[in-house]
Amino acid sequence: MLRRRSPSCVWCSWWAAAPSKSRARASRVGGPNTLRLNLQAEIPDLDSTTTADAVAAGVLNNVMEGLYRLDEDEQPQPAMAQSVEISDDKLTYIFTLRDGVKWSNGDPVTAQNFEYAWLRAMDPETAGQNSSLVSWYIRGAPSSARARARPRTWQ
Repeated sequence: MLRRRSPSCVWCSWWAAAPSKSRARASRVGGPNTLRLNLQAEIPDLDSTTTADAVAAGVLNNVMEGLYRLDEDEQPQPAMAQSVEISDDKLTYIFTLRDGVKWSNGDPVTAQNFEYAWLRAMDPETAGQNSSLVSWYIRGAPSSARARARPRTWQ
């Protein structure tokens, strides 16, 4: 089976084959905490509420963390969440955040940060193309956001 290499695989192949001087020079540029991505296009929007393109999604996926993330088998695993308590009727979810989670400026990440983001995503004034990912499943979501949302049929 022929597989196409992603740009990152090509870069990794170059890195492994590059002379040690080239590797040393490349590792000094930006330091050990630098993430370099070949985006192949301009980033149109880095607002996680309104963006709907693959370029921005790729960047946001590398610099932001949600309550959960998908593992290599695409199964949800806790990320910022330490645990979740689900009510018997499956209508209430209570997330407990991991201890010590901070923003890049050192401020603590709080439940109110997630609440703000979810409410902003459902707000008819700011709701983006993906607002249905939140609004369809939340009772009391703004009707205009719910009207745009349609149940998905997975095949």
